[in-house]
Amino acid sequence: MGLLDQFEQRLDSLLAGALTAAFDEEVQPVEIVAAVTREMDEHLQELENGRLIAPNHFIVDLAKHDYDRMRDYLKTLEPEFADTARAHANLQHYTLIGPVVVTLMKDNELEAGVFRVSFEQLPAVTSSGSPAATIHNITINGVSHPLTKPVNRIGRSVDADIVINDPAISRLHAEITIGSNVILRDLVSTNGTWLNGERISEIQLTGPTNFKLGTIEVSYQ
Repeated sequence: MGLLDQFEQRLDSLLAGALTAAFDEEVQPVEIVAAVTREMDEHLQELENGRLIAPNHFIVDLAKHDYDRMRDYLKTLEPEFADTARAHANLQHYTLIGPVVVTLMKDNELEAGVFRVSFEQLPAVTSSGSPAATIHNITINGVSHPLTKPVNRIGRSVDADIVINDPAISRLHAEITIGSNVILRDLVSTNGTWLNGERISEIQLTGPTNFKLGTIEVSYQ
């Protein structure tokens, strides 16, 4: 059984049969994961020692109609896309710098059924193969938290990367994705993610930014 067949079978099992009902038209999850692996194949970086470095962070832009259909399944879909892309890299003997991350985003200018996959530029690679790092962090209640992962989830749950023990915060409230762009995304939280008094679903952070998770003040640097 090929990787894409395994992906479809596993996803249908995880979603308890909801796959067919939710994705019976237009963009199919298997089309997205196939496009991600294709993007990986087409943007390899070869080092002097012959190693092939593959991109490890992919952005999938979806039309509003398709994004809205998939939104309730993002917590399942994104890790499954990433797992399949990582398995593809292993089969092809690619080298990955860090975890594979696939992020779905909404593009209001795309027509239903049309999607676009791009990759985030890898950090500069030195002759030893080590990436140069840029440190991002957020400050909550005076405590600084470094954003050390490609995807940093914030919430009350012990499963969150940054745990905030406050009843105003959902178990998994929001996430910050680090790549060539930094994206703040609300994870369908109860009390919302707020910027300049407006509730947001996702936004690009282009510099130092203050925002709220529920009623909790957060400062991004």
